[in-house]
Amino acid sequence: GAGLAMVHGGPDLGAQQQLGRDSDVWHWDGRVDAARWMNVFNVNGSVDFAPSADNMVHLVAEKRSNGRELDDIHYEVVQAGGNVTICAIWNNNSRCEDGGMQQFHNNGNNETHSSVRITVQVPRSVRVGAHSVNGAVTVRDVGFEVRANRVKGGVKVRNPTVLVRARTVIVGVDV
Repeated sequence: GAGLAMVHGGPDLGAQQQLGRDSDVWHWDGRVDAARWMNVFNVNGSVDFAPSADNMVHLVAEKRSNGRELDDIHYEVVQAGGNVTICAIWNNNSRCEDGGMQQFHNNGNNETHSSVRITVQVPRSVRVGAHSVNGAVTVRDVGFEVRANRVKGGVKVRNPTVLVRARTVIVGVDV
């Protein structure tokens, strides 16, 4: 429908997108077919997946600052093969790719001035990828298959019927 933030074009389009740079709250609404992946990558902040009421995907990303400016945080959307990958990008040394986020070394910039809280409503039939380097990751009652990764902290997946691949490097996994 009209007003959806959808991008159709070559695979190199993703690198140029700088969506939501000038807004504190950014929305993406779109469609992901059953058994395709809805991947979300965050650097600093939580990622929370829950059921959608209307069979569409609704993502809300809210920037939060601890008194400093919100850096140049923006978002990239990559659509490939029916999958959607959305990344919160903190600096120009990161690139969003289908199913992943590539991060290049960036001279030790302190990236923790601000955080992004991402909430996503998805149909129960999609595959869910929920990833944050530093922030809580929660997946509730959705996900035909779930991949949940967090480098520092816990991962919670509440869905008894799902195949879960959860990886957390520092703390525990609660499934």
